[in-house]
Amino acid sequence: MGGFVLLHTVAGEDRSTAEAAALAVFARMGMPAPRLLRGENYLLALYPKRQASEPALEQFPNGDFACACGTLIYDAVLGTPAAAGFYRDYSRRSAPRDRAIGHYAVIMRKDGETAIIPDGFGAYLIFYDAAQRIASSSFLAVASALDRVTLGAQGACEYVFNGVVSGDATVFDEVLLAPVNATITVGERRLEIRRDPLHTPRTVSTAPFEATVERSMQILDQYFSTVVASFGDRVTCALSGGYDSRFILALLRRHGINPRVYVYGPPGDKDVCLARDIAEGEGFALEIVDKDRQLTFTPDEFGAVAYENFLASDGYTWSGIFTNGAERDQRASRVSGNALALNGGGGEIWRNFFYLPDRSYSPREILWSFYSTYGYVALPFLEPRVTEHASVIPIGWKNHGAYEAELIRRADPRLAAYPSGYGHDFSGPPPLLRRLVDYGTYLRPPWLRRFVYRVKNRVLRPSELPDYLSSEYCDAVLPGGVRIMSDLFRLDRIADPAQTARILTLEYLIRQFDGRIHIDFDHKSLAGQRKCAA
Repeated sequence: MGGFVLLHTVAGEDRSTAEAAALAVFARMGMPAPRLLRGENYLLALYPKRQASEPALEQFPNGDFACACGTLIYDAVLGTPAAAGFYRDYSRRSAPRDRAIGHYAVIMRKDGETAIIPDGFGAYLIFYDAAQRIASSSFLAVASALDRVTLGAQGACEYVFNGVVSGDATVFDEVLLAPVNATITVGERRLEIRRDPLHTPRTVSTAPFEATVERSMQILDQYFSTVVASFGDRVTCALSGGYDSRFILALLRRHGINPRVYVYGPPGDKDVCLARDIAEGEGFALEIVDKDRQLTFTPDEFGAVAYENFLASDGYTWSGIFTNGAERDQRASRVSGNALALNGGGGEIWRNFFYLPDRSYSPREILWSFYSTYGYVALPFLEPRVTEHASVIPIGWKNHGAYEAELIRRADPRLAAYPSGYGHDFSGPPPLLRRLVDYGTYLRPPWLRRFVYRVKNRVLRPSELPDYLSSEYCDAVLPGGVRIMSDLFRLDRIADPAQTARILTLEYLIRQFDGRIHIDFDHKSLAGQRKCAA
């Protein structure tokens, strides 16, 4: 995990209360005492990863320094050497993000400027307050340093329905996310947010199919050769019945890496069966993890579990905190031994993820179609150079998963030949049945798709709720029940367990800030509307 807090200071100003509140969050998370660096206008607290004893910090005789948080690979090295290399090549006019790999924040002092430089994709989240007096890798640290925070209707609804809050916002109005490709510098009176232009491809590539596939493989080979140089076999990855996890495994095997492989699911689950067949056929070990049965707790024990989940998720996360904590333990396990945990998230860039025909769409139509760290972690498909390349590939090549299947074949023909969760293998073109099924979605207009989710989740099925969402567990964690969020949501109409979990998570978050939180569910955009229900 690791992380940092950068507190802006002004001569004669007492910021000890904010400092103590922010650092106390990391202490509750189990982090050791931080390494403190003080400057004319700032206090910087640096925390190491859980498996390290010191932060990745390089200090120079002239008073400059460079520290890397998250996963930074620079010139095929990690940690402190990577931070030093980034510092060497950095200037105020340009940050060497194009030479860096991973999801990170570099905090440095150079040429009289103190700055935070996030990765170009913004995958390593950095939070700051609206007054621009504090920045941190922790949402809770920033929120805890403020005198007051506000939970508004817009942020609450977006989080409950989508699992995230849009853009640079968070669930608290006063806490913001650093914009993508931004740089945060320490100014005289406050932190300054410098927004660097983000390159966005505007036209579709006209390169031939074969040349495009070769270019895709070349870009990915560059990434995975760096992984080999930095980690060797100290890599962990998942395997399921889909495209992305198999593509990750194929690329690792292509580069001679023998990763630790796991699959999530109960016995008999389709993903488990498919992954087991591949592992047995290829002769590698497979860890099968049934998270729902891995840990069990009584209602009396669950309060402590929910609190640990709350801290581990930094306040809130897509799945909420009302779980058995198995995923938290798994995250720690995946990076044991200073390993790199690779995730196939973002792999939809190689497919027609929205199942839309190739034409222009309004933003509203896209929304209708879609919205129905412990150690080293990386998402290879969320690297700027990868996404920029993939975004200009003709969408027709991506239909039915054909383009990604071709990449898997190029990377590892043996893996491509195993069956998938789509009812066919990836060793040849998608079969006719797959194409016909997909066209059932392709031809469904966006205005109709937005109603599908409502139909599927029309009926509440209490018997299908996970144990930790049942009333006895909720009452143990939230005595008196849901008091605040019931003003915005009709809980008796929520049929989606994930949305229920997120409502309960917000209720828990509110209680953690009791006395300092303002609830603003009376925004005029909601005036006259009824409570929300899925």
